[in-house]
Amino acid sequence: EKLTIADLEDVKWFAESVVRVETELREIWRAAVQRWRERIECLYSQNLHRYLLTSQPERVARWLLLRTSMDEVNKADDCVGMMGLGISQQEVEVLFTDETAEDINRCSDKIE
Repeated sequence: EKLTIADLEDVKWFAESVVRVETELREIWRAAVQRWRERIECLYSQNLHRYLLTSQPERVARWLLLRTSMDEVNKADDCVGMMGLGISQQEVEVLFTDETAEDINRCSDKIE
């Protein structure tokens, strides 16, 4: 069975739609990651970041605890991310790779 031009146009439209939706979802996800990271940064600037550990899922709390346990040597390290926490945008994205934007937003809401 031969494909018509109309069939090919339909396939092209479908593929473009999938790419567009995936791009939009990725942007929403990135915004959720950024929001969570900003909440952590705000608490850290007030030295309150450890109080949120119990509000986060166990995996997130453990990950965060590892990155907030630091000494004076780490503070001077240029590789350390956000305000000495060792949490870069990329690291936070890796942390939440398997989570939806909704899951990440729930974590952010619990911080507040």
